[in-house]
Amino acid sequence: LLSPRPLLWLWRFSSRQRKPTTRKQTRPKDYALPSSTELPKLIDNYTTDNSPISDWWQAFEDPTRPLVVDVGCGMGVSLIGMSQINNQTILPPSCASTLTTESWDKCNYVGCDLSNLGIGYANGVATRWNVKKQVQFVRMSAQNLLDEILNVYPGNSVPLIMIQFPTPFQMPDKISPGNTQLPTDASSGFMASAALLQTAARILKLKINASGGNGGRILLQSNCEDVAVIMRQMAMDYGFQSIDVPTPVTERIECQESDGSDIRIPLRMQEWIRQGGDRAIGSAWSRESLLPPNCETETAVACKMQGNPIHRCLLEINY
Repeated sequence: LLSPRPLLWLWRFSSRQRKPTTRKQTRPKDYALPSSTELPKLIDNYTTDNSPISDWWQAFEDPTRPLVVDVGCGMGVSLIGMSQINNQTILPPSCASTLTTESWDKCNYVGCDLSNLGIGYANGVATRWNVKKQVQFVRMSAQNLLDEILNVYPGNSVPLIMIQFPTPFQMPDKISPGNTQLPTDASSGFMASAALLQTAARILKLKINASGGNGGRILLQSNCEDVAVIMRQMAMDYGFQSIDVPTPVTERIECQESDGSDIRIPLRMQEWIRQGGDRAIGSAWSRESLLPPNCETETAVACKMQGNPIHRCLLEINY
């Protein structure tokens, strides 16, 4: 499952599915306005995400372990891979700074997504691989999960929050609107919203690492350069600061992955360059994966196999 070809197949399958959203749906033409007596009840019952407060952490064998969080986890393969790490796993230098005070094999993991299919698949694999006491997947919005971790989750250590390949927003200042099903912009329906990053900052400030170290870190990655750059800037607006990575991106337009293959420039990235957007280049942007072996998402594997660039950065909370 965690090797490239099965993950490429999984990406092809999942990418054909309709993306779930928390945005309000368009009102049908024959919609009848509710009466004055019905309206208060509808308002009380209405929410963009009806996920109740859950107790997913009670399924952990040891809920006091440090918690790694993957919001928008898709098919869950990144966390499934992390659950397989042990003290014999050889970690590359590129991921040495991702977890600094905890060991990957000493953590619990939780992922969330709005896709019934994705969460069902992830939980099925976790059950078959007998890792449910360490890994949990819940169907809820990213914001709801972080709110639970901030306000209800009893653990006191969250060393890492990951936002990996969120559905991108529409390209700004583009003559053609492109895919109109995408969020309009970074402030309208985009998963990695300012509110989400602000909540993540509060969690990483409050949930101090169990060893007494600094607050945790946030991993951001996208296959859209403009999305990655904007996410990083939004995170820095809420108190995060960039971490210099061991293998930085140094080439401005074309770069090479570790296997030496050329990276092609997608049309969206070309448009971003044409608009004069900030580039994902320098000591804060990693050329290599910031995660251990066999812990990448199906999207990351597909990007590598297709020659598409991945824009990755790691930030820590600034006290």
